[in-house]
Amino acid sequence: MSSRVNRKLENSARVCIMIDRFRADGITEPGMLADALNAAGLRTNRGALWSLVEILRFQARPRPAKQIEAVLQLMRYKLI
Repeated sequence: MSSRVNRKLENSARVCIMIDRFRADGITEPGMLADALNAAGLRTNRGALWSLVEILRFQARPRPAKQIEAVLQLMRYKLI
């Protein structure tokens, strides 16, 4: 797998984890999630700021097994 694909998987994994953390803190609205991700310094896979539409698109995507493995690996090494 290319390093570009790995970076995208890792970024998506970080975003998934952060969204779960924000939801646990009571931030559940897509617009608020976008603001929180932007404030945390996270960007989309293309490097853009998060918007309400980007959050909705991100949440609608299926999560492949490789992305789930990336999440677990990041958590294991405490990179997030």
